[in-house]
Amino acid sequence: MAMRNFYNEIRGLKVKDVPAHLKPMFTMNYVKSAIKRGLDNYHAKYIQTSSIDPLYHVCFGGMIFSYLVALPEERRHLEHQQHAKEHGETKPDMIVPQNATLACSIQFQGFGPFALSFL
Repeated sequence: MAMRNFYNEIRGLKVKDVPAHLKPMFTMNYVKSAIKRGLDNYHAKYIQTSSIDPLYHVCFGGMIFSYLVALPEERRHLEHQQHAKEHGETKPDMIVPQNATLACSIQFQGFGPFALSFL
């Protein structure tokens, strides 16, 4: 919605008038007032209505943030694995026999016998 309003504002302007129209939007006072308006709108929409959505926002935001923080390290790890694979470099602890299987048995108390195996 905000992008549509912004587009409608600049649609009727000539190209040489766009910088003069955008310059006041990048002042500190304008940015502060825009953030304040956004927070007031968020408070009115979610906080005052006793909605559970802010909890979801925090949970999903934290999950996305932790993913983005871990992403560079994971990419380096995957690049290193790819490089090692291309050059035939393997560590002795990375060698797994062809016929190796992983088995796991879990038993929950109170729920009767329950077995889970991974092959």
